[in-house]
Amino acid sequence: MGTVFFTSCKEKSKSEIAKEKIEEAASAVGDLFKKESKGLKKEMRKAKKELNNRISDLKAKLKDAPEDNRSDIQKGIDRLELQRDKLDASFDKMGSNIKEDWKKFKSNTQTTLKEIRQDINSINN
Repeated sequence: MGTVFFTSCKEKSKSEIAKEKIEEAASAVGDLFKKESKGLKKEMRKAKKELNNRISDLKAKLKDAPEDNRSDIQKGIDRLELQRDKLDASFDKMGSNIKEDWKKFKSNTQTTLKEIRQDINSINN
């Protein structure tokens, strides 16, 4: 007759199971954060490029603009430069550890991006 071996399969404790589930959830949240932050960075880079192009266009127009239009063009430049500064500040903050306050940061940045689009579209000079 053959020999039968019995091995003991130790069941995981509830705390071990809970720990694994927490680690899995944390990993899923981290993956979502990475995906969302990558998309937001892409939007931010696009907006900055549009801002820089529009500012350059307005500065070129300012040189040849009649005196009575220069004030409006300069106000547009100033407004877009302010938006660019806000966007730069968001880039700086994004480089720091913002996982804890991600939703607020994302919301604020999306609001800034919306304002940028509106400003770019509203400045016709």
